Amino acid sequence: MRRRHWGWVIGLAVIGCGDSDADDSGTGGSGGSAPASCVSDPWSCPDGQTCWVNSDQKSFACLNSGPGAVGTECSSIAASPACQDDLICLQLQGQAKGACTEYCDPMDPAHACPENRQCLAVQLAGSLLHACAPPAGEGGGGGGTGGGGGPGTGGAGGN
Repeated sequence: MRRRHWGWVIGLAVIGCGDSDADDSGTGGSGGSAPASCVSDPWSCPDGQTCWVNSDQKSFACLNSGPGAVGTECSSIAASPACQDDLICLQLQGQAKGACTEYCDPMDPAHACPENRQCLAVQLAGSLLHACAPPAGEGGGGGGTGGGGGPGTGGAGGN
C-alpha cells in the first residue's frame, strides 16, 4: 500500500479574538452524497477516532486514531492518523517534523487551547481549520528567541 505525505506547507494565520469570518459553515450543497466534513466540528468524531486528512488528500474524515499524545513528534500521512482522539499533526512552516496538537475554536471558550497556547488558523486540504500551537519544549524546543509568553508563530524551536 502506498502512503502519501501531505505534500503541502501548512499556511498559518494567527487568529485575533473575534475574527472568524471564514465561510466554513457547510451550508448549501447539492444532494446528499456525503456527510459534512468533520473539519467544521472535529470533536464530533466518535471515541477512538480523530478528524484527519482522507486518502483523497482533499477532504477530512473521522478515522481511527493513532498513538501520538499532545506534543508527540508525528508525520502527516493521508488516511493514516498518527495522533490520538481530537488531535491533528501540525507541522509549522520551517519545522522538519510535526507535533500532535489539539483542535481549537477561537470563538468557543470550551475549545480554547490549554496553557495559553495560541489557536491558529490552518489552511489544509482545501479546508480552514483551527489547531493549537504545539507545546513549547517538544521536538527540540526551548531555544528560540524572544523568551516566553509572546504570540510567536514559530513555536517549538530547533531542528
